[in-house]
Amino acid sequence: MTKTHRATFVSLIGLALLLAGCSADSTTGATSDSSGTSSGSQRSDGGSSTSGSSASGTSADSASANGVSASSAAEAGIDPAALQNPIASNTITFPIAGDPKSTLKIDVLALRRSGKIVTLALAMTPTYTASAKAGTGSQTLTKQLGYGEWRPYAIDTKNLTQHDVAKTGEGSLSSAANRLELVSGQPVYAYAVFAAPPDDVTAMDLVILDEAPAFRNVPLS
Repeated sequence: MTKTHRATFVSLIGLALLLAGCSADSTTGATSDSSGTSSGSQRSDGGSSTSGSSASGTSADSASANGVSASSAAEAGIDPAALQNPIASNTITFPIAGDPKSTLKIDVLALRRSGKIVTLALAMTPTYTASAKAGTGSQTLTKQLGYGEWRPYAIDTKNLTQHDVAKTGEGSLSSAANRLELVSGQPVYAYAVFAAPPDDVTAMDLVILDEAPAFRNVPLS
């Protein structure tokens, strides 16, 4: 997707969000996509929350990390200064940069319906532990996923349909995984767009990463 197309799209759907804080349910059940393939229940053990801290703590690292947060927020159309509480949150063990004990906190900031589309806005905050090797710096989500694409999806459990990221002729309507840089203690922001469910659907399940438990009954706003 070109920068011009992305900027136009973000402006169109109003991703500069003033997000209202609320909480999501955790009631679950096996779900299936529109082709009848079961997505199944996700595991519910998400690891423990940890506070963010840089592995190296240098001023250069801090400047780089702040740049990562700012650039990803700009691409996702999110104003970090305007954010309130996430509507759903979880922290998982997520090995990063050679650190088997590192964690990743996933905050769902909004699931916003706008006409025929639904836009997901979220933040992902990695935390390396003392076991991380000095100088590992950061790595992109693409590298973390084995050079694969980031493929979040939403599930309409009322109608048993799976909603994958929408696509245009220029590519997927989502943040590019190769530009989501994971820096310890710093949030990286992302967005994804799905086709909207029927009007009577008021909440959806979200799968952000295959390694993470699904968020259940996340309210549409």
